[in-house]
Amino acid sequence: MSMRTENAPSSLRRQPPRWLRWLRASSRFLFHTLGLRFLLALISAFALWTFVARDTSPTGAPGLTTSAYRTVAVVAKLHGNPADGYGVTSVVVTPPTITVQGAALSLGDINFVNTEVLDITNQIDTVTRPAIIDLPPGITSTAATAVTVSIFIAPIAGKVSANVPITLKGLSPGLAATLSPDSVNVTLNGPLPRLKDLNLRAVVDVTGEGPGSYILPVQVATPNDITVQIAPADVTVTLTTVTPGVMVTP
Repeated sequence: MSMRTENAPSSLRRQPPRWLRWLRASSRFLFHTLGLRFLLALISAFALWTFVARDTSPTGAPGLTTSAYRTVAVVAKLHGNPADGYGVTSVVVTPPTITVQGAALSLGDINFVNTEVLDITNQIDTVTRPAIIDLPPGITSTAATAVTVSIFIAPIAGKVSANVPITLKGLSPGLAATLSPDSVNVTLNGPLPRLKDLNLRAVVDVTGEGPGSYILPVQVATPNDITVQIAPADVTVTLTTVTPGVMVTP
């Protein structure tokens, strides 16, 4: 009796272990699914980098740009000094700030922008004028290109001192006067330009006084905006009768 041998069908062939089949399936999943996601993420990152790295086209047409915005102060740039005795008390810029635009790296070091140079040489009054904003290269303003600058100039407060001889007022005929001391030190406080133009006179009034010795105040007339200090504030005045024909030496 002969036996017939036939090949086993492919479905009955020996299968690889289960763990190996699981490893192969996991590898295919990771490669096809996660690999695709990684590729998509890489493409997205490249597109984002392109968006922030490209600059405006040379033609000025709208496009992708690295531009950023920042609000900065506007500082008036002054040249020269006011006239002698005058000074700058304050500077007001309107508007005080502007919004500028430029490359992000360039804006990082900018905290303020200057105006064009404003000359105040020998000025004695407040100056108000428009001024163009001097923007650094590569920086533009989103709105204002000029501001209004008011430079307030006023007299400087100071003081001057001088030794002033005393003048008698109201000395009666027939009387001679002796002063001790015969001059005083006068100190004036006020706006310097006004102080330079004053003609000082120290006066002692002896109106109605007869022979004798008196301690009388010294008077120095000044405008209301100027204060005065006199040293000494009082002097001794001695009045004597003059005998006709006799010369009196003070």
